[in-house]
Amino acid sequence: MRAIASVLVISLAVPVTSVSAQAIMALEPGARVRMQAPQFGSHWQVGTIVTVGADTLVMVPGDRRDQYGASVTVRRDAVTRFQISQGRIRRTARGAGIGLLVGAAVGGALGTAASSGGGDNPCRDAALKCGAIGAGILGVGGLVVGTLVGTLVTGDTWSGDVSLSKPLISLMQQQDGRFALSASISF
Repeated sequence: MRAIASVLVISLAVPVTSVSAQAIMALEPGARVRMQAPQFGSHWQVGTIVTVGADTLVMVPGDRRDQYGASVTVRRDAVTRFQISQGRIRRTARGAGIGLLVGAAVGGALGTAASSGGGDNPCRDAALKCGAIGAGILGVGGLVVGTLVGTLVTGDTWSGDVSLSKPLISLMQQQDGRFALSASISF
């Protein structure tokens, strides 16, 4: 009986230690995070972690990378959503796609509208052809401008929601008599 109790204690201690270590590593000072809590209203608060306590987090809000600005203390149990930055990325592809679509739509509309003019208008009898030419020309222009703008615009890539609560681990006996170890982590 004593051997079973020893195995049970060891098997429960190992998962608790590894889960706690993972949670602490994710919340290191200097990590860029965003969170929602009642003190911030319904908006995300972005900032840099300064200290991590058992019950509180201290962060410098905003895009400041130093730790000398005004800090905010947040109770861990008050945080409703919490995400960790996975790094900053450029939005080049998104900008190129948006520029291409907007340029092509505007060019197509202008080319088609040009066909309604009278007189010696070369597009008068070929509205579809002029619309396609306008879409192509302004689409390429929009692609170039969108790519340049997207290269200048950066943003964070965020992790999925991370739980700040402590994991619950339990040992249950199944119907067939075997024991099962279960871990409950909420996100």
